Amino acid sequence: MQEKTNCFAGLPIRMATALLSFLITVNSAIAAPTPAWEKTLSLAKKQTEQKKFDEAEKLLQRALLEAGKLPANDIGRAEIYNLLLQNYYAQNNFQSAANVFAKLLPIYSAHYGAQSRDYAQVLRNFAALQVRLGKQDDAKL
Repeated sequence: MQEKTNCFAGLPIRMATALLSFLITVNSAIAAPTPAWEKTLSLAKKQTEQKKFDEAEKLLQRALLEAGKLPANDIGRAEIYNLLLQNYYAQNNFQSAANVFAKLLPIYSAHYGAQSRDYAQVLRNFAALQVRLGKQDDAKL
């Protein structure tokens, strides 16, 4: 009895499956390593969870330097800025949080689109922060 072949170069199904499994393994082995900024961001998240905000801020500043080659509107930068913003907010450092938020807005606008609901929520959060700072006029976006 002859083994069925599949359309992958006329190979028998068992051979095609083995070849595909091998290719997946090789691809996984040569996949790009985790970027340094992502590792540093992960460490900063742990520091934030432990409420070690000073250590987290240092790590986040380092992550921003490590992410320097990312495009200006890369969502990876937004991850770093977002955690930095959360740290400042948790410490009631609202002015620093607002400064970071200003850097986040163009990234989120580019990522979500200026007309999206997600971006509208980001703008509402920014406006609430401006009100908290007593800058009601800046809250009117």
